Amino acid sequence: MAGPHTITKHNLARKNTSVRLQRRRNPQVEIQNKEPYVEGKYFIYKRYESSATSVLFLQSEQGKKCFFCAKTWLPCTNEVYLTNTLDKRRQYTIEGLAYNRQFAHNIYLGIAPITQQDNKTITLGKLIKHPDSTNIDLSAEYVTIMKELKQSSRLDLQLQRRNSETNIGLQRLAIQIARMHKGLTTPLQNQNILETTKKKWHLNQQCLHRAIKKSFPPFLAILLYYIFYILMSFMHKTCSKDIQQRQGKVKRCHGDLKTNNIWIVGKQFNALDCVDFQPDFCNIDTLSDVAMLTMDLEVQLSQQSNLSKREVRSLLNTFIEVYLNAMGENNAPSRLLLEYYLTEKAIVCAYMCILFDSEYDANLLEQGKKYLKTALSHAGLLFICIAKKPLKQLASITWFNILNKSLAHSAHMS
Repeated sequence: MAGPHTITKHNLARKNTSVRLQRRRNPQVEIQNKEPYVEGKYFIYKRYESSATSVLFLQSEQGKKCFFCAKTWLPCTNEVYLTNTLDKRRQYTIEGLAYNRQFAHNIYLGIAPITQQDNKTITLGKLIKHPDSTNIDLSAEYVTIMKELKQSSRLDLQLQRRNSETNIGLQRLAIQIARMHKGLTTPLQNQNILETTKKKWHLNQQCLHRAIKKSFPPFLAILLYYIFYILMSFMHKTCSKDIQQRQGKVKRCHGDLKTNNIWIVGKQFNALDCVDFQPDFCNIDTLSDVAMLTMDLEVQLSQQSNLSKREVRSLLNTFIEVYLNAMGENNAPSRLLLEYYLTEKAIVCAYMCILFDSEYDANLLEQGKKYLKTALSHAGLLFICIAKKPLKQLASITWFNILNKSLAHSAHMS
């Protein structure tokens, strides 16, 4: 006699019916027993491109949309990306799969070789779930295979439909980010956090200068650059000790925690598309990682006409409070450094939008200016916070020297 778990036609039919119902209720949930199959030729019906990556949305030759999408690295050489060789692109693809699975393991299915591609079609080889030296073709270009999620589940789009539960949602987000940070590993590379911070500031200076020149008339551009240079130089001189003391908080972080990289599936926040190409951008203080998200939340919420500045500030304060309490870091030094990182991240997002991403989406030029405005606001707040320190801590700051350096640096960049 057949038991309840015996595979019969009746039981199989019931199981298939159950599977169909699950897919109808939540089509984003991949059934665990289903083996993903991606090999074959596909039509590209949509693509999102940046200066260094392309995400392809695919459909079969019969016109059926695929449950997955494919991300590929593009040849690119600039201050941020260096993907001009096949070896480097393959390295980033393989390492990126492992890194991204730490943050959204159910979304990243594996990688697949490209056997043929043109502007309208792409042909993929077999899916490789766990790539290593034994199953990789060194002559092939590879794509990362990810489940395609509904665009409406992106956090930035969810925030636009703000409701009474936004505050509760941001509290849940803060707790999940803190839980994620507690589970991260220490980088294998022994990087000095202060030296890395200074190195990144030199890069940020160059890109910021170019971004401001591109966005504003000459006189205003020079004035803005002087302001940023003076404020950031002041911050580096006064915050260096606080930064150095956080060496033990450096983890292999996400590195690009923006609202458009966080997708909501059910009640779970999934952080996609982490930094997988430059260790200095992801082997960072966890405060730096959450600062990117906090700053982007501020920009997104500030664009909503139904929210006052006071309401935006209240939502952000709650998010920060919950996160810092969950991390056991709700203290004055952490809050001061968070303000520094908020300024830094706003500068990075500003020049990325203005210099690179606006080439593919003209609207991002204005978005970059909003990030600049946010950066200037936080730089001013940080200056006020630091200025409240005892005068003996500020004795080493020579404003005349900082101003001279800013003038010399601006002249050199011109």
